[in-house]
Amino acid sequence: MARVTVVAATVNARDALLATAETILRQSFRDFDFFIADDGSTDGTGLAALSRFGPDATRAERVWGECLREDTGTRCVRMIRDGIGIHYLHQVTARGPGAARNRAMLMATGEMFAFAEPGDLWHPDKLAQQVRLLDEHADLGAVLSCHPGRKRRTAACRASKLQVVSFESILEAVTEPLGGSLVRRACLNGEVPFDENLPIGEEFDFWLRLTTRHLVARWEDRLQVAAPTACVADWGLERFRVYTLEKAYQGGHLGALLRHRVAEELVRQCEHLVDGYRQRENHERANFYDRKRKRFTQEIVKLDVGDPLFS
Repeated sequence: MARVTVVAATVNARDALLATAETILRQSFRDFDFFIADDGSTDGTGLAALSRFGPDATRAERVWGECLREDTGTRCVRMIRDGIGIHYLHQVTARGPGAARNRAMLMATGEMFAFAEPGDLWHPDKLAQQVRLLDEHADLGAVLSCHPGRKRRTAACRASKLQVVSFESILEAVTEPLGGSLVRRACLNGEVPFDENLPIGEEFDFWLRLTTRHLVARWEDRLQVAAPTACVADWGLERFRVYTLEKAYQGGHLGALLRHRVAEELVRQCEHLVDGYRQRENHERANFYDRKRKRFTQEIVKLDVGDPLFS
């Protein structure tokens, strides 16, 4: 049983995924297995992975065809490369990266999960250093990698080069990538890790939940070259952020101060959506988000954080 499970979700990113996989398989820390979670790729990623990492490239095409389970529309191919178990999981119909990751994590046995994105290039000691950090800091639930150029609010942690990542900083960030992070399985509390109702922005939901319950820190490691973050239009992202924020507000695990902050953010996001839908003359959707805006404006008033009871 491997101690760490590395999960790389991919869709139609064959060359980037293969480059990432090669750096993962060259890690100095060897007590891990590797799950490639393919969300419906049609660019030959699976066949290329079997040819590259399987025992016999000449049999890759036949194995790929025979391993399809038509009743579930999935594939699962297991390989071994230099003593590392590789599991290629393919869902023929795309269901989103969250669903692909969930399937891999359900099958995995590691006590920690490391996440990679196609295009990430890991230094050979990256995994070893991150595992050492979690071993040395029992109170730390997850360690995130440095992604240069991202503006974030952090607080100094006791360990050199560690910066605490707060719920507030996740709330304010445009996005917080999963790539390069290492998370303890115990921090998932037995929940489904990723919300499959979210076609995008599932990382935002994941980190919001984690930072409310566990200590999360960023390590200024410089031991990876991160893949470029995909640009998502604010218009598309804001709708899903409203869904995620409402879920957090109603979840029952936030204190009054954090609920107040979430309500403020909901009002701000809804205002943007109302303006956008009105410009597009979609009055039905504008009214929908305007009602939400009014509701959470009232919630802010109810949560009077100036009251001494909240101090």
